Amino acid sequence: MSPSDTDMAECCVCTCTYDRTNRAPVSINCGHTFCKCCIPRFINNKQLSCPVCRAVSIVGDSGFQKNLALIQALDKLKLLASDDSKENSAPNVRNVKKAKLPRANRQEQQQQRVNNNGASNTGNWILVGRWVRRTHPVRWDFIQEDIPFTT
Repeated sequence: MSPSDTDMAECCVCTCTYDRTNRAPVSINCGHTFCKCCIPRFINNKQLSCPVCRAVSIVGDSGFQKNLALIQALDKLKLLASDDSKENSAPNVRNVKKAKLPRANRQEQQQQRVNNNGASNTGNWILVGRWVRRTHPVRWDFIQEDIPFTT
């Protein structure tokens, strides 16, 4: 199975695997498909701005319909998640305060950042970040910070 087959089975916004109910694939007017849970994030005043191409779609009273052709194709390829799958639940971004990289990756990224800046590595530092909520209600940005680290 090619990587593009598995990409077809995931929402490009939340990267959760599609299922038949809560995370059902929904197509919007421009042709892009997202899971049913992500669509409301992009609706503002009955208009939806596609997160991929920024095309604007008008949201009717019935909303958007499930992409039944994609559901059937994923079912045949055995790529459709079960409806009660725990891996399907989206992470609760509001509870995320800080994110740390695994130690090996932190040191590797620190060394790469030091090399890119042309500075020398004079101490032990950990690359750490935090999620910061911006003005839009569903937008969060990851801000990197350097914190001294002693072993």
